[in-house]
Amino acid sequence: MKYLTAFLAAAALLGLAAPSLAQLPAPRYVKKAVFVRIHWDRSFYEYWGMNRKPKLTVDQINAQLTGYFDEVRADYLNNAALHNIDLILLNDFNRVTGPMADYVAPGSTNQQRRDNLLATMRSRLRTGNVNKTVPNGTTHLLGRTINWAFVYGDYYNQGEVDAIGAISSADGNAFISTSGGDGTAERPISEMIRAAVIETIEHETGHLVGGQHGGRNELADCPATHKEIMCSSGIPRDRRFGTANYNRVTGYMKFTLARCNSAFSSQNSCFNAVSTECSRILDYTQIQPCIDANVAANCQDICTTALKTARVVINSLPAKINDGTTVSAGAPGP
Repeated sequence: MKYLTAFLAAAALLGLAAPSLAQLPAPRYVKKAVFVRIHWDRSFYEYWGMNRKPKLTVDQINAQLTGYFDEVRADYLNNAALHNIDLILLNDFNRVTGPMADYVAPGSTNQQRRDNLLATMRSRLRTGNVNKTVPNGTTHLLGRTINWAFVYGDYYNQGEVDAIGAISSADGNAFISTSGGDGTAERPISEMIRAAVIETIEHETGHLVGGQHGGRNELADCPATHKEIMCSSGIPRDRRFGTANYNRVTGYMKFTLARCNSAFSSQNSCFNAVSTECSRILDYTQIQPCIDANVAANCQDICTTALKTARVVINSLPAKINDGTTVSAGAPGP
């Protein structure tokens, strides 16, 4: 890309009719979906269903969590700065008896509660590929599963993931607390406002798909005002990835979720388009460098017919999948 930029600048000085990347169809990457399973632990249920006034029923708690999901899904799906990631709720188990339901975080410190919670998520929650087999017998990769585990109380952090980019591993898990404070006189537990909960979910999901704390390495993404969603602190944050995190997430989305370029029908059609554009250069010595640079930028990872068909299958899926829709996503826990 640097070579092409230098070439185009030189061509302009020489009066050459050098084609730019914008004259070719921009790569349009097909994306798979990210399937979400939502869990709660006992601290979450005890607060919302037993200690809070008014108390919520199980159905009301589930509706609250679904509301969180709907808002986060809309932010990711409708925002190019968040990669238009398609989140689908995999509502295929009962949270009352789910793998995190009987977990009570032991330990007297926030750090111990956090460590125990992460260890429990790793041992009890499952992630992996989501597949669907169509009538002709072909099985398509639809995406990957991640887990959101909701807690109530101070678990050292407001939320945390097993690892950056964990969507590509067996530990694509995040926990989110809907409270602040540790219950002491200095830091009383309080119910977190909804907007802060939503931002925490979006922030931790950003980590799972490859985002990092912009404030540590990319200060330009986290100024005093106008902070991106991956900044380590500051409410409210903008619902966007900064440039560095956008590029990081591109890598995870492309390789973990089998993204592909659908701008051309085949790699040969892309080669032919590049050759046609570059052949317009008057200086024949610059034609091949033009072809090389444009092919590298525009002709990688062309969609196969199977991948395009899989995208149609994804578009036909509802935002929430219950027992009535058959997909192969593995068990939610042990």
